[in-house]
Amino acid sequence: MQSFGLDFAPYHAFSSQFRSQLTRYWPHPTEYHQVALESDLLGQAQAEGPFLDYLVALYGERPPDLVVPIGGPAARFIQKYRGRLFQDTPMLIVAADQRHFEAKALTERDAVVASRMDLPGLVENILDVLPQTTQLYVVLGASPLERFWQSELQRELEPFANRLAVTYWSDLAFDEIQRQAALLPLGSAILYGLLLVDADGISHEQSQTLAALHSVANAPIFGVFDSDLGAGIVGGPLIPVATVSQKSAAVAARILAGEAPPSLQTPPTGPAGPIFDWRELGRWGIPEARLPEGSEVRFREPSLWEHYRWRILGVAFLIVIQALLIIGLLINQVARRRAERRLSESEDRLALAADDLGIWVWDGIGDRVTGNAKWREMFGLAPEGALTLGTVVDRIHPADRAGVLGAIRRSLAERSPYLGEFRVDVADGTSRWLSARARPESREAAPGGRLLGATIDITERKAAEDSARDLSRRLIQSQEQERARIARELHDDMSQRLARLAIDAGRVERDPADAGARELLEGVRQGLVCLSDDVHALSYRLHPTVLMDLGLGEALRIECEQYARIAGATAVLSVRDRPGSVPADQALCLFRVAQEALQNCARHARAREVKVTLTGVADGLQLVVQDDGVGFDPGNQAEGPRLGLAGMRERVSLLGGEIDVESQPGLGTVVLAWVPFGGSPS
Repeated sequence: MQSFGLDFAPYHAFSSQFRSQLTRYWPHPTEYHQVALESDLLGQAQAEGPFLDYLVALYGERPPDLVVPIGGPAARFIQKYRGRLFQDTPMLIVAADQRHFEAKALTERDAVVASRMDLPGLVENILDVLPQTTQLYVVLGASPLERFWQSELQRELEPFANRLAVTYWSDLAFDEIQRQAALLPLGSAILYGLLLVDADGISHEQSQTLAALHSVANAPIFGVFDSDLGAGIVGGPLIPVATVSQKSAAVAARILAGEAPPSLQTPPTGPAGPIFDWRELGRWGIPEARLPEGSEVRFREPSLWEHYRWRILGVAFLIVIQALLIIGLLINQVARRRAERRLSESEDRLALAADDLGIWVWDGIGDRVTGNAKWREMFGLAPEGALTLGTVVDRIHPADRAGVLGAIRRSLAERSPYLGEFRVDVADGTSRWLSARARPESREAAPGGRLLGATIDITERKAAEDSARDLSRRLIQSQEQERARIARELHDDMSQRLARLAIDAGRVERDPADAGARELLEGVRQGLVCLSDDVHALSYRLHPTVLMDLGLGEALRIECEQYARIAGATAVLSVRDRPGSVPADQALCLFRVAQEALQNCARHARAREVKVTLTGVADGLQLVVQDDGVGFDPGNQAEGPRLGLAGMRERVSLLGGEIDVESQPGLGTVVLAWVPFGGSPS
């Protein structure tokens, strides 16, 4: 049960991490029911009564196995109505400050994983890192809960009265808070506490108000929870949301396993070691030397060396190579005769190679093309006779002519080299593949010009590439077909048989004749259910039918959810500008790429968050899988061949798409793949 809205920071982060951690400690199928209180209405009988009646009607006949109030308001509400609500159900109060619940009202069915907010410690931290601070402005709302925290602050901050003037903005609308935050005098700081309802009665969401306040404030902002770090606060000793959620999940699992709640009481979790946002320190001119000893600084931008390490090493390497070349040239001056002999041998080898090379020149001013006998033979031209560019281009396959002409014109206009591959129609009605290289004779701009080039026959190479591509495509198709066949057999045969055995075991288990047999059959039935689930999961991994039934977007969403459960991290899916219908080959290709990328992330990345984005781009689909994990060096081959990456590249290549993997140690990994809707170009 949430104290605030389901998306209210920082409790939404706690709720998400709690469920993820509970999966780790309690690996059994679990059904979650999440209810949110509007904490600004608590204490009003006309609001609490109907809500209480709703919960009694909803859970009176079917109470849950464990009630988990998240936050102080929810804890007080449950304790207040314990006689009517969940009277016999174990309760675990989590993420609530000690001030928010009555310890003496705890029963033998209750356990607590509390937090302890050190209000004087927050102010001490502000004065340590900003000793010139004389004015503290506290952001709090006007709800009863926020009035409670204002009274606590006023009481616990009395020792600072001679050092600090404290102003509470609880009587202001949020628009007025923003206006005043933009005009604060020197020596000011802001403590961002809680803003549920402002003085005008308008409800607000924590993370949104923090972002809006940060955009206008002319003084540093300090907060309470580490989940706000990176969103605008400077930092300090903050309540660690992840630590509290992990402790809570561990205790919840032990209660579900049958342990007595009173034996599971844990000490309150106070602020963790001080952590700070490097960007906010720089913005407000706070030197790191002023931070408390043992402080952790996050979001630090990499140094020039970290940013350009490989470029610097590359330049240094080139300098060393150049030095070695100079030394080599000096040595070669002593052995000139030997060099001349090697040059003569090289000329002989070049002449031998020219026997298979077509050499040609195009004079753009006179539109004349000349070439050696081998070149004329490649194009099927007569051994003698004048040629123009048009005559030569007519021998090129119609589908390639426009590209060749455009590339030649760009080469002359930009005075840049020309490189192209194209087909030539020969006299026997077949086509041959040729590769041509050329360069302008001069780099001076001119309306015409001469183009010097060489051509080689690559027909056999192209045939080998097409054959290899076709073989790879047929192998992948055969692999997917075999996966689908095995998945159907697992799902339609083995899953059904396992389910039937589980049902039969359940029927026999209900026979009261023999208690020992019932216990044995219960274990057999549970084992059959787990085995059936494993077979179903294996069937899905082999051939995801949801991809064919519900489409690529839904399949990616399910894959992200599975990753989040397995890796204990956050997986966010974003789909933008997706066309209504995605071809089956393209959908399967991108799904396999995402599946492989998420598997690699789960095995190696140790990421806290993975973002999967699917976007319609340039007559195709683009998939991006990005994580914030440990990363790796793509150029390091010492770890052995990466079969998963090779498989992704092969799938995308067969559809005529492109794939790129970018990563650096410590900076995460990005996998970007794009496939056209037209399929493979071959």
